[in-house]
Amino acid sequence: MFELLKGICVLLAETLYIVGGEFFYIREDGLAVGYPYNSTYSLDLSTSWSPKDVRFNMIDNGDSPVFNRPSLWPAPDGESFYSFNGDVSQAGHYTIRDPPPTSQLWQFTPDGKSNGTWSLAGTAPSLIQVQTARSTFGNGSAYILGGFTDWRTTRLYGYDNTYIGSGNGIVSYSMNSQTWQNQSMAGVAPTGWWYEGELHWVDNLGGSGLVVALGGVTAQPLPQSAGETLVPFDYVSFFNPVTGEWRNQSTTGAIPTPRRRACSVGVLGDNGTYGIILHGGSILPADTHFETVPQATIDLDQVWVLSLPSFTWYKSNYQPANARFLHTCNVPGNPPRCQMVAVGGIIPQLEYYLEPRDPWPQGLGIFDLTEMQWRDNYDANADAYETPRMVKDGIAKEGMYPKEWDSPEVPWNRRQQKGRHRRRSRRRRGWCRCPAGWTENGPAKEKTTLAPSLRSKNGYEKPELEAAAAPPGSTQTGAPQRAHNHAELNNDPLTAAELAAPNNRPVHEM
Repeated sequence: MFELLKGICVLLAETLYIVGGEFFYIREDGLAVGYPYNSTYSLDLSTSWSPKDVRFNMIDNGDSPVFNRPSLWPAPDGESFYSFNGDVSQAGHYTIRDPPPTSQLWQFTPDGKSNGTWSLAGTAPSLIQVQTARSTFGNGSAYILGGFTDWRTTRLYGYDNTYIGSGNGIVSYSMNSQTWQNQSMAGVAPTGWWYEGELHWVDNLGGSGLVVALGGVTAQPLPQSAGETLVPFDYVSFFNPVTGEWRNQSTTGAIPTPRRRACSVGVLGDNGTYGIILHGGSILPADTHFETVPQATIDLDQVWVLSLPSFTWYKSNYQPANARFLHTCNVPGNPPRCQMVAVGGIIPQLEYYLEPRDPWPQGLGIFDLTEMQWRDNYDANADAYETPRMVKDGIAKEGMYPKEWDSPEVPWNRRQQKGRHRRRSRRRRGWCRCPAGWTENGPAKEKTTLAPSLRSKNGYEKPELEAAAAPPGSTQTGAPQRAHNHAELNNDPLTAAELAAPNNRPVHEM
């Protein structure tokens, strides 16, 4: 038996690379054994295969560190990919391993012959290394949100596993200028805590593209485990990297139950729409490896689609059987094919990750995103992705856009709408690029963003949210809270002067 968890995958052309994580197996004598992955693995997606028969290619990691859940993203030219963040695995009979080096950026370059090399691309000393952050990429930059830090992510805490602190804000890395920037995340997590959610870059939003954050966990100040809250899916948050502002938009439809540690992919659909496909997840506390709540009552095996720009959730129609979390999902092809490849993870009912046996051969699952059904084999010649029928029917019935926008900055790129909802301005010539219900001067009727004390539709309390974060260069709303979080540590990594300074740190030149 073979198990993989806490590893992350990234696509380059028709090759899927698996970086980091741990593997578990049961020996013939019944003893469970786990070790960290000390190599990079690749999976060829240019040919068809069966999950039980496909072979993984092993690549030497060289001098690059081995982390769980690193942040991965491809270079703009698609010829290499980067790795940042992560935590040191303690698998391997629970031996204590050296803490990681400080905030290093590594780059993997394939050699075109099923191999490749890792090289150190730079450092980011102004950032603290974190685990469980989420990353995405667009317009030549990578974006990394949230996470938290402890003795497995930095040497600052030694081997004391009682120390834990919130991570950075929303970090961006320009691959063209090789510069870092750390901006406010107060609009999505005022306490400075957000992790194990989903993060996407959507080109069609806001004109030049926005970062989309949804789900996951927020938390109160230390101790972290005493105040975790699952973030509901009845709204999503958007970050504009140009202005540094956050905005929210309510969602409708078959809204999923809140969860963490799910996997998701984003695919451009028909008529300029965009679908965020969500699968699996867990509702267990972060350090719980066995079932303490009835997860079977929640369809954690279901696949859900958030259709943009309608911001409507749709639920797949099949009998759930294999719930899963701590896995990673990718969609190959250009244009994207209809098959999603899921790698690794475990089912929520497993105790200590290992029993019962994994129903996915080699930890691989294949899902047809158009037909919304699981498949037995991967088809390299599968059709291109099309928006699922249930989404098409919903758009035909309810319309392509929300009945109300929560903020004028959120609306879909108006150039994609072919004139729909455009309003003539009486004050000047030309077209006002505003959604229905909005004018050039703001909302046509009184409309507020999500209220701090509002309860979500699924009964979970929403974390407090601001309408917008402070613009770049000003004091971040969440900075005092994160400063307090870190000040609680005896080995405080920040000086008193640093704690008093704005958390929106300057761009770091590599």
